[in-house]
Amino acid sequence: MQPVSHRGIGARALSLRTGRLAAAIVALHVSLALAWSLAVPIGEGPDEPGHFNYALFLAREGRLPVQQADPAAGDVPGEGHQPPLAYWLMQPALRWLPEEQRVLEMGANPRFRWNGGEEPNAFFRSSRDIWPYQGVARAWHLARAISALLGGATITLVEWQPNKQDHRTAVGERQAPLFCQLSDPTVDVLQRLLELISGGLQRL
Repeated sequence: MQPVSHRGIGARALSLRTGRLAAAIVALHVSLALAWSLAVPIGEGPDEPGHFNYALFLAREGRLPVQQADPAAGDVPGEGHQPPLAYWLMQPALRWLPEEQRVLEMGANPRFRWNGGEEPNAFFRSSRDIWPYQGVARAWHLARAISALLGGATITLVEWQPNKQDHRTAVGERQAPLFCQLSDPTVDVLQRLLELISGGLQRL
């Protein structure tokens, strides 16, 4: 019968606690993101209409937007230069819409604070924006939900990579802090992935 290594047991216990903490962080992130998506009216996130218009363009045309020297003259004014991954990933939330509804119609609020008014909303609301959401409003909220889930997946990926390296480390060896185990190229790749997925989707 082989002796039991207390250091090995301690390492496994620490790994279990770390995994539970990571799962709690992912669950908290997804929960807060979903709560935000329901609390904030559609179109009121930073640059949200432009990003959602990009996703609608892909659903409507099935191709990337053509760029122009003047960003306002392109197929997707203002945001058409963005990497397309985030917008492709949200297509399941949009493709169920009839083609005639795959357009963005937002009524600007002249009493918005940035226009010198006193109201916090930049756009008018309609009955379709109220639960149960209808048409484009429903697709918009589904896209926000996909954003929340992909954000959680990104956090999980960042946690998984160093854990994979841990399995190659001798049992009982002192572990480096979580993110210190990542090499510079890996950090760069994960950072770019986070920007591609979260950068576009977190505005939805």
